[in-house]
Amino acid sequence: ISFPMSKELKKIYFEEPILLDDKVKKFLFHAKRFQENRDGRSLTYILQNSQGLLQYLEKAASIYVANAESNTAKLKQVELLIFILTLVTLCFEALFIFKNNNKKIIEDTQEIIRQKDYSNAVIESSTNAIITLDANLRIQTYNQMAETIFGYSKAEMLNQLSFGKII
Repeated sequence: ISFPMSKELKKIYFEEPILLDDKVKKFLFHAKRFQENRDGRSLTYILQNSQGLLQYLEKAASIYVANAESNTAKLKQVELLIFILTLVTLCFEALFIFKNNNKKIIEDTQEIIRQKDYSNAVIESSTNAIITLDANLRIQTYNQMAETIFGYSKAEMLNQLSFGKII
């Protein structure tokens, strides 16, 4: 009974007509007295009152169980609410983080495309032949002036090890 008691339990333990707390104390007093002295009056009291005391204790225990089940159900509801709030918070967090990152990725991608288009325009409009090679000496860039000067088409030269033909 160290935990807060419901009104129903307080009534059983401390109010008329049951006064379970007093009955338990009196029963324990007689049980100790019988154990120590083998007193016949205490034995008679124990035998006459044990069944009734067990019924009251069973009633109190069933109330404790009902209260515990009720509290457990409330706790489950609170736990579910916390779980749902956590999921919602994570969704909002992800939405705002990814929204900003996605926007930045789109802007960066568009900038790279603009830069590539600009460099392609410069390369294609040049009056000089422009040819670029990768680390394996494959042709990566071959502009229109290179086609005119060397006589090979862009399609023939790109991604080929054809730099030797030109030389």
